[in-house]
Amino acid sequence: MLRPWLRSWQALQVGPACRAGPGAQGAARQRVWEKGRDTALGLDRNLADCCHATLTRSASEGVRWSLRLPFGLVLERQGHNRGPVLSRQRGCGSQGPARQAGPTRCAALLLVVAFALPVCGEDVVRIASPGDARAETRIPGRIVEYTGRELRLALPTGDERSIPADQVIGVETQYTRDQLLADRLFSQHQYEQALPLYGRARGEDQRPWVRRLITAQMVWCYQATRQTTAAGEEFLLLIRSDPVTLYFACIPLAWLPAQPSPELEQAARRWIQREEMPAAVLLGASHLMSIARAQALDQLRRLATSTDRSIAQLAIAQAWRAATVTASEEEVAGWRRAVDAMPEELRAGPYVVVGTALLRQQQWEPAALALLRVPILYPRHLELANRSLLDAGGALQRLERPQQAARLYQELIAMNGSSREATEARDRLESLRRAPSGPQ
Repeated sequence: MLRPWLRSWQALQVGPACRAGPGAQGAARQRVWEKGRDTALGLDRNLADCCHATLTRSASEGVRWSLRLPFGLVLERQGHNRGPVLSRQRGCGSQGPARQAGPTRCAALLLVVAFALPVCGEDVVRIASPGDARAETRIPGRIVEYTGRELRLALPTGDERSIPADQVIGVETQYTRDQLLADRLFSQHQYEQALPLYGRARGEDQRPWVRRLITAQMVWCYQATRQTTAAGEEFLLLIRSDPVTLYFACIPLAWLPAQPSPELEQAARRWIQREEMPAAVLLGASHLMSIARAQALDQLRRLATSTDRSIAQLAIAQAWRAATVTASEEEVAGWRRAVDAMPEELRAGPYVVVGTALLRQQQWEPAALALLRVPILYPRHLELANRSLLDAGGALQRLERPQQAARLYQELIAMNGSSREATEARDRLESLRRAPSGPQ
């Protein structure tokens, strides 16, 4: 049986959604409630029972709560991003000795509750602890801005601290209900259903750094549903807002040979002309490789000398696409070394190019190993993961490993059964089953 004030405490925590932010794992809201529960159960029963909590909400001030304590004291929070304030109830004196709780015990209670109650609306930044890669430091405050260069945090003292982005392990913050629901749909691969919720959430949340996070999620959704033009336009919104965006890995480049739709071709021709924005030129060149190779390669060679290392590395890898048929074994070996030197989050497409070149050289096992990295390490690149599973399965068939190939085809069908690659995987599975020594 929960004490009355503990039930109110639970209501305080499950009101506004609070969960882990970009780069963080776990459910902060659940941890907050568990912390409150554990603290409450550890308090002196008499002191805990005499506490009473109230909760109110308003559109202008957000969640307001107060916890009435013994001796006419109140611990309360008023409005957004304000810490707990301890004060005396107006018109109230000491409640006398009825509970027999001395000043020392009451002071201890106040300290425990004041530090245990998190401020709803307060952010927490998790950074790597100097000298110990396994440890982290948690810093409370309000995130003012979070870009690919730095995180700016307004501290409870009123000061502002700048933290280099590469030191940030993750953040804990509050998101709107629409965003949380969209994230849930995204995790269930219901990308079409998630998109309108992300759109609403982006309109509701006025924090620029959260809006960029939402935009990146929308880029992934558009890619997963093969709406490449929309994905490209949303990605360029990210670049305009933060040229060194944390979410550069979601850039919707073309890595597979395909004829662009008329809409995508028109967009790609616009993008490749935007020389003031190298990411747009890279995006356009990648999608024009199949129909305007000379123009695309000319721009890629220029981007290969960019001072932006990510742009330069991806431009070089895009140019490999034109040489997968003619590349020598030594050249492909050089490509593999170049991929290993790239930031891990940018390797998905380059692995596909390397795997494709190895397939053409009939190096079946190295090709399968390169391709399998994509669905294992980069499942968000859904189209690339589908193609890689199919081609890796084909390589295993060449190695006369039908059971291993069948498992890859079954994984592809289970992962995205409505895709074109899944249809081909079903046909290959059926052929394997009809073969005399095929998998059963």
